[in-house]
Amino acid sequence: MKDTCKTGKWTGEEERRLAEVVHELTATDPGDIVTQGVSWAAVAERVGTRSEKQCRSKWLNYLNWKQSGGTEWSKDDEMNLILRIAELNAEDESEINWDIMAEGWSSVRSPQWLRSKWWTIKRQVTNHKDLTFAGMEAAADIFSNVRVLTNMLEELSPSGTL
Repeated sequence: MKDTCKTGKWTGEEERRLAEVVHELTATDPGDIVTQGVSWAAVAERVGTRSEKQCRSKWLNYLNWKQSGGTEWSKDDEMNLILRIAELNAEDESEINWDIMAEGWSSVRSPQWLRSKWWTIKRQVTNHKDLTFAGMEAAADIFSNVRVLTNMLEELSPSGTL
């Protein structure tokens, strides 16, 4: 990494500059989804404080969807990701098509972002390396039933008290 490249949290100014440069170099308008045709070397050079890899990752995994009307990730989104993966009945993760998995979300999500989120969720589970997809499917069924029960309780008691 160049000596001029920062690490850690991006500043608001860096994010603004990254978005500005990406749209300038791709001749697109703010809010347009940009995933291809970007010279990340040129972007990094014009941003000035981050590497090509940092710029690409920040754009594809965060700023691109945020500018396109994305909303913050919620616990419901996390649950939906777990359930959708469980519904695949995949033998292992290599069978997950992340491009297809990224379709149909209420908020724009990149395939790379979802895959990264999946790994984050998995790491929160004790002994996640030993967790089979069959075991995950059983856990997803339990989560689904808990969600149904929670919704039923909320309908019975909209004020939150029983």
